[in-house]
Amino acid sequence: MDNLFLRFVFDRKKQASETKTGLLQIEVRRLSSSKRVFISTGVKLYKNQFSGKNGFTCKNHNSAMLVIGKAHRIFRKVEAFVLSEECRSLDDVKKWNSDETEIHSVIEFIQSELKRKNPSSDVVEYHHSLIRRLEEFGKIKVFSDITYENIVDFDAYLRNTIKSQPTLYKRHSALHRYIKEAINRGLCKYDPYLQFRLKKGKSKDPVFLIESEIEKIRD
Repeated sequence: MDNLFLRFVFDRKKQASETKTGLLQIEVRRLSSSKRVFISTGVKLYKNQFSGKNGFTCKNHNSAMLVIGKAHRIFRKVEAFVLSEECRSLDDVKKWNSDETEIHSVIEFIQSELKRKNPSSDVVEYHHSLIRRLEEFGKIKVFSDITYENIVDFDAYLRNTIKSQPTLYKRHSALHRYIKEAINRGLCKYDPYLQFRLKKGKSKDPVFLIESEIEKIRD
């Protein structure tokens, strides 16, 4: 639909303060008209965490990049709906698909969580390896892709390169922790690991050199 204008609006009800959050919304209005519709992004911020730079920027927040990405993805999706043939009136804007599980990136969430927790370099490298495997696998991009079937397929994909059961278990455990955190934040609706169970496995006993082998290395 033509002649509609979109923008971010924060704390429309003037409730935000240093101790109380306000809601970030998307205002859709018809040009040369006072009629408007407000779409919630689900993002709630304290007053000092909002900036109107570039439409909306989050600051002073441990997961600022995650919040910015979420808000702008919703904005783009609402904008795409507004410009589509499905939107024939201002009231139709309310029919846009607001299911965040369909648009929130799993990899971006993992990257944001790593930045928030500030782990050691070894932990970062291990979890970046998980990210690379997800990128190569290609079937788990947004949280609506978190299904039992895709986890089974991901397991089969990992087994092509991972022969150690304990290593395979650790890879799944890392992904499972992110899924549970996303569920706690309302970004993911389903935990496939409630059905998909994996044995922890046992590491092989170390092989020690005998004295004669040590002598050969010395020589």
